[in-house]
Amino acid sequence: MKKYLSVFALIAQNSIYRIFGLLLLLAAADGVLAWYWLAVKHYGIQNMFHSGNARFGLVLAIVFVLMAAVQIRCGDIYSGTSGYTVRRLAISEKAVLLLQILYNMLCWIILWGVQVLIIFVICKLYYRFGEYAGDPLSEQQMFLLFYISPLLHSLLPMEETLAWIANLVMIAELSISSAYWTVRRREKSSAADLLIGYWTVVLIFRRELGSYILNVIIIGGFLIIIAIDCWRMFFRKKEV
Repeated sequence: MKKYLSVFALIAQNSIYRIFGLLLLLAAADGVLAWYWLAVKHYGIQNMFHSGNARFGLVLAIVFVLMAAVQIRCGDIYSGTSGYTVRRLAISEKAVLLLQILYNMLCWIILWGVQVLIIFVICKLYYRFGEYAGDPLSEQQMFLLFYISPLLHSLLPMEETLAWIANLVMIAELSISSAYWTVRRREKSSAADLLIGYWTVVLIFRRELGSYILNVIIIGGFLIIIAIDCWRMFFRKKEV
């Protein structure tokens, strides 16, 4: 177990500070947007999230792309000084890939959680000090935002089980793609086809309440991609 923890620590060491920096960037950008629309423009929190003019989705998309780039760029621990350490630990390449997938998944879940937490903090502050200060129904109004706003509902689907499953399947596929990218790079083969998954998430993540058919398509499509990538990573015979 100790050698697996050591490899996991090496994987995290390659990118943890960059990931932390991206989370700070997300919090700072969201804070500036909230201050501008609520304090300067007096736009109102319902209009801010419902109309899409606040650009919170754009900021999240940019941070998402940057995090994907960090995982792709820093995911290969077989290069540099860390490669010598991994080989000395005598851990199989498949085990390393599984640890990379786990680490990538944790990064995506943390990004997801941090974005939801930021929105909650913005709403809490607004309903405590803004237009609805002292309103006993402010808590209900805050949760109502997650139903009327496609972006917020996609982040926190409440009771829509299919949307939760779709989010988790997308996170799994992104984690696997980032790990598989490092394999393709070591094999000197093109990995451009893996970008399809990332851009698909960017384009379809923001979904309306009740998008059942779309969620089913997302779940089915991404499960197929996961199966293909896992077969190519773990079971395909390498060409000599």
